[in-house]
Amino acid sequence: MSDKEKKSFNWPRFLKKAAIRVPLFVIFLSILLIVSLKLVVRHPESLRAGLEDYFSKATNTRASINSIDKISFYPEMDIHISDLSLHAGNNAATIYMQAKRLEVGSPFWSLITPVKRFDHLLMEAVDFEKGFIFKHAMYLETLEIVEKEGPEQYGAFIIGNGTYAEKNMKIEIGIEKVKGRYKLPTAMPVSLTIDNVSVNTNFVRNFAEQYFNNTVLKIDDRQSDAKDYNFYLEGEYKTNNPFNCVLDNIDKIEQCNKYLESTEEDQTP
Repeated sequence: MSDKEKKSFNWPRFLKKAAIRVPLFVIFLSILLIVSLKLVVRHPESLRAGLEDYFSKATNTRASINSIDKISFYPEMDIHISDLSLHAGNNAATIYMQAKRLEVGSPFWSLITPVKRFDHLLMEAVDFEKGFIFKHAMYLETLEIVEKEGPEQYGAFIIGNGTYAEKNMKIEIGIEKVKGRYKLPTAMPVSLTIDNVSVNTNFVRNFAEQYFNNTVLKIDDRQSDAKDYNFYLEGEYKTNNPFNCVLDNIDKIEQCNKYLESTEEDQTP
């Protein structure tokens, strides 16, 4: 294109057409997407197969869903599943996880944007086989969002109750409520109690690293000083922290006594 042709290009006309056509194209795609999602909801069998394939690939197992009790995608994504199980890929008789009920709700826009929000979360009767995720077997009777109004605690929490290595367990994770919806904060207060052992910490996540901040381990009446421990740094997961120690050694908790001892060694990331 010559310099003369470049100078003669009608930019105002081009921008005017673009201002009309681009929004129309976006609206058309949005309508097409919404209609497609509505059609998918009307065919639950194919949708169930799609969810099973998703869970299978995400967990490297063979997933099976007995029933999809409720599902919608727009304007809110709302999925209720009954009897989800994860089997070994080469042996259906080996079951890694079973869940009686799973429910999750999230705004549709959260699925297609970096801003993640969710409306509700519920897990009931979830059984994890020993060695699948953690070293010991874990059973969650319930895991759900609970809002506390004080006086000792205030705010929204994800609270799970059940057993770990056949010992009573409770976990609480502090989350944030923004304009009626929940999100995982960059620094999440976490409290884990298994039998007579507890770990309280702030789990901090950022692009470069993840670490436990102000971590306190308590075993019976003995309590550690508050310290920081790396969890993920320079592409590697770190296991030298009280949280991992308790999960791995709850059956021989004396292995974690080293975290109760006051030392001058700095564990700060």
